[in-house]
Parts: sequence; structure tokens; C-alpha cells
Amino acid sequence: MIDGARQTIRLQAYGFTSKEIAASIVKARKRGIEVRAILDKSNRSDKYSVADFLGRAGAEVRIDDSVTIAHNKIIVIDGNMVVGGSYNFTSSAEKRNAENVTFIRSSCVAERYLDNFEVRWRVAAPYNALNIKP
Repeated sequence: MIDGARQTIRLQAYGFTSKEIAASIVKARKRGIEVRAILDKSNRSDKYSVADFLGRAGAEVRIDDSVTIAHNKIIVIDGNMVVGGSYNFTSSAEKRNAENVTFIRSSCVAERYLDNFEVRWRVAAPYNALNIKP
């Protein structure tokens, strides 16, 4: 789904260490896709987080530290495809855990998720990594 994005990707993640998903998002960014990501504050210190990787690729990354846990796990692609579920974007979710993920093609459903994304975006702090140029 990420590889087929044409305009926008909005991502909210608790755990995000999947190299494969991150690589697809970076490829999308290199194709000119506008990418915004909101990550849980644990991504500031998780040595396997892809926050720096996304930021260096030009994605706008913010950290939602205004709540105890930012436990969202969704990707909205082009305002009409919602990918989400219990599935964290991690290799553990892929290989070891019992997880679920749904794919919903609906602009109406996507709009609801995008409304929540915008609320969280406004309260999230910009992610500033040492390796990202201002």
C-alpha cells in the first residue's frame, strides 16, 4: 500500500522499528510523497527507532509526549486507505506476536483518522535529531 501512495502518508506509531516499512516510507518520500509521522515518546530513546531515518529522508516527524502513551498504530494513505490494528510497526509484530491489521479503503473512514491525526499533530513536539539539518 505504501509503495502505491501518490500524494500523502500520515502515520501514527507507538513502536516503529520495522526496516521494511521504514524503507517503503522513505522510498515514497523520495518519490515526492508528503510524509508526516507522529511517534510515541519512546521513539526518542529506542535505539532501533526509525525516527532519525524518516527525518533524514525529509519526512516531518513529531513526538506525541502530551499523553502517557501514544498508542496509535495507523497509516493513512492518500486520504482514502487506512491501515491499522494492534500491529506495531516492528519485526516482533511481524515475526513473533499475535497481531491484527486491517486495510480499509474509504475516504469517510480515513477522514475520521485524519481528524484525529491533526489533533495529535498540533500537540506533538517536533522531533529534532542531531543528524537532521534544520
